[in-house]
Amino acid sequence: MLNPSHTDVLLATTVHWPSTTRLALALAEAGLRVAAVAPAEHALLRMDRLAHARTCLPHTGFVSAVAEAMTALRPAMVVPGDDRAVRGLHALHDRIERGRTAGRDVAAAIRRSLGAPSSFAIVDLKSRFAAFCKDEGLPLPKTVVVRNRRELLQQLSAEGLPQVLKLDVGSGGRCVRIVRAAGEALAAFDQLAAMRGWCSALRRGLEELSAAPLVDKVRGRAPAISLQCYVAGRLANRAVYCRDGTVLAGITVVTMQVLQETGPTTVARVLDHPEVEDLAARIVRRLKLSGFIGIDLMLEEQSGRPWLLELNPRPTQTSHLALSNDLDMVGALATELRGGARRALPHTAKADGRIVALYPGELWRNPSSEYLRAPYHDVPLHEPKFIAAYARPVPEEPLSWVQSLARKWPLRAVRRRLATVEATDADGRAIGVPSSETAGIT
Repeated sequence: MLNPSHTDVLLATTVHWPSTTRLALALAEAGLRVAAVAPAEHALLRMDRLAHARTCLPHTGFVSAVAEAMTALRPAMVVPGDDRAVRGLHALHDRIERGRTAGRDVAAAIRRSLGAPSSFAIVDLKSRFAAFCKDEGLPLPKTVVVRNRRELLQQLSAEGLPQVLKLDVGSGGRCVRIVRAAGEALAAFDQLAAMRGWCSALRRGLEELSAAPLVDKVRGRAPAISLQCYVAGRLANRAVYCRDGTVLAGITVVTMQVLQETGPTTVARVLDHPEVEDLAARIVRRLKLSGFIGIDLMLEEQSGRPWLLELNPRPTQTSHLALSNDLDMVGALATELRGGARRALPHTAKADGRIVALYPGELWRNPSSEYLRAPYHDVPLHEPKFIAAYARPVPEEPLSWVQSLARKWPLRAVRRRLATVEATDADGRAIGVPSSETAGIT
């Protein structure tokens, strides 16, 4: 590793997603000095292009590790790699602003990187983003918070089936269930409720060595469960890089293949869709967002009308792609930080309609996939360490000490109960219980 005199971008992540490592390499290729805070097992820390690397524990000490790294390296921007990292940066900003810790420069860098603090509470929780869309008159399927089984059945009776149940936190479809029968809906509700229950709060408190999860539970701050009307159609995503409410570059894609039923997109088709672009620009402008943003949508089956589903206040699978200047988010960031003209790109042909197979996702999905041969497999052949690191699927994060203990627990009933909560907790950490049909860019 180099010893940097300054850092342009600090990538901070708690989850081992290949897309985070891919983005770091793309930023370095654009001439930026990139540092990272990540779990020790993350392949990102083994990439030669990093200027500096620090390890963190995904469950404890992440906020402190990021604060220390930002104080020492003074990055121009900090980019969260996952939703838990986003909430960690929001919490760090709040802690500084409340005077609980020093670091006015750190707080200013977080605002510069993520946008107006007034947006933090909205982008952190799915139910709040849904309420924002309703207030703004944006096309979001009808979404209501359901507090118990009785309210769920009332809504199902009024709206019919299928419907979509969502827990406020979590990403990649882990905390989302499509339900097509009342019994299925009740079972899904019980599963999501367990993720925000007392056992989940206790487990997270032990993992984090903190009383905060239990305090939040006592004070009624558990994540809400929402019921959203189901829209049949094609999943799509609009990824953008923005600054102070203005979109500087972005790419719209429609999903063609997914890694698994609720997993990330592995093959996407680039789409020119002005209505989707206008929707994303309106959201970014209204919330005064900065940095990398991903917006999940559904293109209605019959009409093609876009319906908003979720907002991800972080990079997504396609954030590194640079198929043209208008789509080059990394180039927009590099130009903003370093000045000068926008970088020259090797892919200058018309991007609309281009099918992109994403490495390593499509290889993991099907090593014999036709998309690995044509038309465009986005594999960085000049980065052999990246290719080697993701030649086989990697766990998103190691088991915590609580999860390891639960697996060795001699009492079967206790083990079953912990396993239910362990499946996907209120921070969206999935351990392998299958879910329903949602999928798309993450």
